[in-house]
Amino acid sequence: MAQAQRKETRDWPFSVTPLHEAFGCEITGITLAQAVEPKLFGKVYEAFLDYELILFRDVDLPPATQVAFARRFGEIQIHVMNQYQKYPEFPEIYMLTNQGADGKPTGKHPDKGTLHWHTDGSWRERTGQATMMYSEVCPPIGGETEFADMYAAYDTLDRSILRPRLLLCLHGMGTNAGLQRMNAAQHGATYKDLVYVRRRYITADQLRQAIATVTNGTLIARNPAIWGEGTTACASDSKHFGAWDQNLTTQWHVRYGGRGIMIYWHVERKSLCIHSQLKSPSSSEVAAMIEGVIRHCTEMSIDRQYVDSHGQSEVAFAFCHLLGFDLLPRLKAIHTQRLYRPESGRPEAYRNLQSILTRPIDGDLIRRQYDQMIKYTTALPLSGR
Repeated sequence: MAQAQRKETRDWPFSVTPLHEAFGCEITGITLAQAVEPKLFGKVYEAFLDYELILFRDVDLPPATQVAFARRFGEIQIHVMNQYQKYPEFPEIYMLTNQGADGKPTGKHPDKGTLHWHTDGSWRERTGQATMMYSEVCPPIGGETEFADMYAAYDTLDRSILRPRLLLCLHGMGTNAGLQRMNAAQHGATYKDLVYVRRRYITADQLRQAIATVTNGTLIARNPAIWGEGTTACASDSKHFGAWDQNLTTQWHVRYGGRGIMIYWHVERKSLCIHSQLKSPSSSEVAAMIEGVIRHCTEMSIDRQYVDSHGQSEVAFAFCHLLGFDLLPRLKAIHTQRLYRPESGRPEAYRNLQSILTRPIDGDLIRRQYDQMIKYTTALPLSGR
């Protein structure tokens, strides 16, 4: 993680020397009193995020300065073991020492729990983002504090371990079973392992890319003798799913009579889903239909789009024509529909549709609005990039 972040050049008013190829750096050229200042601390914090561990060597750090510097990182957590609070005016400081009352070493370690690998405050519901340590007396040999980069530990996981965890995450997310149910001993992965993999490797953009890769591979691998020749037609519709009221997209659905959300699917003629999206029950299905056609991210070329009655409108027909594909709706209760005649002067044309045909298409209206129609049609594929 740190190595990836350090690829760009930083403009820092101090010197930075890496301590290890994976993480950690030493900062020189400024004092800690200067580092507390707001203008300079932003750069110090940037180095902390880049390297995860920062070191200031040979500094004089009074308790007040130490606490002030720590507060720049955020709220300080005061340790519950108050027997180690040696400065009454600064309870934030947790002091460990092997010196007795006479100032001589006792030969006893003050906290043997710190001899083992651990994360400070891991027992808290909300752990701190960092630990600040200041050594007042250092032995000439030994006594080092060791650090481990857990980002690097996970990033260097063998692919034979990472791939099953990715599949478990995708299965848990795709089936809505959740990661907790994917946590099984036979898989060799804990719930926390799966949470890390999901947060580290699975994003909306990456899922889109993976779906496009699988979809394109499926389209290429299909045997025409079984599946028939490739198609350029697609159908789209939505499905209602119940959802908690706390979900910001949840709304009452008038037709389905319940609270929930809608998932709008685009499926090609051979039953392969090429796009899906979340929408609220009250949002336009026409907009969702156009969105899927122009942003499905696969190599399929769509020239015909089938929808139900809710996926069509006059505006939809206009935009679909200008975008280069035909809109083919299934008109529910067609006897109640009112369609425009494609041309004037032929009232007897289309004898079987006479009962639902109305006035001719208004060509003058189209000519007057043509520039605006082209403007918005051009903007549609560019919006959201």
